[in-house]
Amino acid sequence: METTRVLPKRVKAVEAVKAEGKRVSYSIQGEKGLRLVVHPSGRKVWFAVYQVGRGKSRVRRWHELGEHGYADYDEVKKGIDLELVCRPARIAIAAAEKGVDPAAAKTFDELFQTWIDEHAKKKLATWEQDQERYRRHLKDALGEMEFARIERKDVREVRDEVLEGSGPIESNRVVSLFNRVMNWAVDDDRAKFNPAARLKKVGEEKRRERVLSLVEISRIWAELDKPIVVDHAKGGINEADLPGHSAVRHALKLLMILGQRRAEVIGMAKSELDLTEGDAWWTIPAERAKNRLPHRVPLSGLALEVLRDAMVCSGDSPFVFPSRRTDGPIRPDAVTKQLQRMCGRMKPKVEGVGPHDFRRTAGVAMRKLGVSVEDRGFVFNHISGAKAKVTSWNYDPGEHDDEKVAALEKWERELRRIIGTGGSAKVVQLRA
Repeated sequence: METTRVLPKRVKAVEAVKAEGKRVSYSIQGEKGLRLVVHPSGRKVWFAVYQVGRGKSRVRRWHELGEHGYADYDEVKKGIDLELVCRPARIAIAAAEKGVDPAAAKTFDELFQTWIDEHAKKKLATWEQDQERYRRHLKDALGEMEFARIERKDVREVRDEVLEGSGPIESNRVVSLFNRVMNWAVDDDRAKFNPAARLKKVGEEKRRERVLSLVEISRIWAELDKPIVVDHAKGGINEADLPGHSAVRHALKLLMILGQRRAEVIGMAKSELDLTEGDAWWTIPAERAKNRLPHRVPLSGLALEVLRDAMVCSGDSPFVFPSRRTDGPIRPDAVTKQLQRMCGRMKPKVEGVGPHDFRRTAGVAMRKLGVSVEDRGFVFNHISGAKAKVTSWNYDPGEHDDEKVAALEKWERELRRIIGTGGSAKVVQLRA
């Protein structure tokens, strides 16, 4: 629970404030609505606190002013200047008293960024995917519009455009993203209504139950193992495409070996890996895990072969599977699309396969190999009844390491039996 105290309006008093084991809020004598919040980490953030609305609709807002309270702090090399901190707070509170919310977003782009910063980053493991989906489908179409003026037909046009260009499932995801942002804005009294409420989704989604057969596993792995041939005389694959091309192949292999979630695998950072000989682990941090609980995944034989090859191909990137277009990892849809293209080229084709089917296939195989439901849950980082009773701050991520090791070793032995030893995809250069 937050504690509130009063500070005199003196620089030395502010600078003397130390972190405690809890969040503490300080008001400043003589400055209406100005608050200094000190977090347990020691971080100090200034806020302007005011009310908007009347009667039952009145809402108290905390408008963040930043760690120093003014934007040009980097140009001021003298530490805290209380007058420069107080000035934006006074402006914000004066605007609120006139009925204008200084923190209110005007355009949909501003609203979306506020949703990302104040809600998604704190509560959603998928916020980066949401941000990328917004950038690709919503930003150009709706970003510059005042969100209060967006009409149902505007969202419908975006929905239909995405349907035509990216398919029904992605169209559904875009509509859902718009609804989540606007519903949050309505709940937080930032918007009066959601123009896309109950807007019909055009993509028919069915619960996927695809499990790969032994033959399909073998054929897909063999395809992933094929050399990447670059025939320069015939204008083959551009050399600049090779890092991304090999990254997707390595990621798909690791998805099959470890059975972890697509977003968690492709976002793997080298700092998450401990490749100690004979005791190698990958630790998925809580902020990247779907259930917000840290997860340790054992790495043995086949996984280590793929990882070491992937890390060589990744160069200096901090990510194991780097994108060739950005400084981050490859995109989730890039993995899905390349898998579908690859399966479509195979003769005969392997129909209807997605990355999540690898995870489901691994789970079914483990069940047939005698791995219990509970132990499979430990491998896949599902929240079991026991784990659901603890919170992320006291959960021991290494609690069931032995069960995970035993389960994944069984699956790896079976996978090796199905595919043979297997190697990593190589690049063959054919010069003119």
